[in-house]
Amino acid sequence: MRKFGLAVVLVLTLFLCGGRGAVAQLVPPPTPIYHGVLGFLPMKGKIDRTTGIASLKVQHARFLLSPTSDGVFPDREPILVALGANNFSLDAGMLKASHGGKVLSYRAPRTGNPTGILSFRIWQIVGAGAAGASKGAYGIRFTLRDLNLALLNTEYPLCLPMAVIVGDDDGFSGVMLTRPAGFKSPHFTIPKDCDTGGGWPWLGR
Repeated sequence: MRKFGLAVVLVLTLFLCGGRGAVAQLVPPPTPIYHGVLGFLPMKGKIDRTTGIASLKVQHARFLLSPTSDGVFPDREPILVALGANNFSLDAGMLKASHGGKVLSYRAPRTGNPTGILSFRIWQIVGAGAAGASKGAYGIRFTLRDLNLALLNTEYPLCLPMAVIVGDDDGFSGVMLTRPAGFKSPHFTIPKDCDTGGGWPWLGR
């Protein structure tokens, strides 16, 4: 099992996102018991060159469950997405089923000024994984807003830990953030994963 460090800030300013929108929680995140892996294809984002506040769109990700997992239930378990010290969560029950229950998704309200998780979509990858582990693999797609990536305005590349937690299952990986067009461009990319070193702080909780 791959282990990565994550400098997680567990106390953040509470953001209300209109109704039951995604928030950066003041309460502790879900406590994972089963530790899996995240896999990504290249991602793109945009950063404010003054404030360091950024957005990120993840089009293709795989959430590989631990072989010992008892399965995930995204429609009735809390969800947390973390990148470095940024943590955004969805309460249990916020994802809605479509395509005969095969796809579960969330979209932030269009009213107001939503922050955090703007959209989140998860579906089971048929035929993947060991028996008894909810077939072991899920596809994930999500969009994040109001990430604090100020350090990316002064240096790159950066290797940051990233995680998705669904109930008591987590998937994590180090991801490399870089700015191929330099500091003058507001765009950044995540071309590949990386080894952050250290250990995952929630292991053993």
